[in-house]
Amino acid sequence: KKHPLCSTRNFFNEVIKGHKYFNDSKIFVDTTPTNIERAHQIGALFENARFIHMQRNGKDTISSVLNELWGPKKPLVAIDWWKRKLQLANRATRQLSPGQYLNIRLEDLVTEKRSGTYREILDFLKISDQEQMSKYFAEEVDGDRAHIGRWKADDRLDAEFHSKFERVVLELHDEGISAY
Repeated sequence: KKHPLCSTRNFFNEVIKGHKYFNDSKIFVDTTPTNIERAHQIGALFENARFIHMQRNGKDTISSVLNELWGPKKPLVAIDWWKRKLQLANRATRQLSPGQYLNIRLEDLVTEKRSGTYREILDFLKISDQEQMSKYFAEEVDGDRAHIGRWKADDRLDAEFHSKFERVVLELHDEGISAY
């Protein structure tokens, strides 16, 4: 009888082979944000898996999720949601092997340290830059598309919100979790 991990891995490989963009690629990329919370389980399933946690300014994250059907509807509740997401991601990534995990800031990738962060990702993934990737990065990845600073125009984020947010950032830092 096969081990459950082996069976799950085989099932996944069979399903993904049928995807129109797979084309026998050696690399599979998934951008589902909640997967970082399960990185330790995914890492057990795929020993060579690598995880990039692209962290975004917490206020921008909250301003964004308040507009989503699946997201919290109240800013103060959204702070707790955001805190929990970072705690789950931290718990999962601490269980990964060295070299399996990279944490980057979205703001670094799209505005502040573009080329250095792009290079850091390529090095972490052990892949070379390809013309199609660098063209996409140059033309499609920028601060406007990432809505950097959107929270500044969000009237729902009042003084009570900012006060609680700063307290939660300090709590996360006390737990050893990068948050901003």
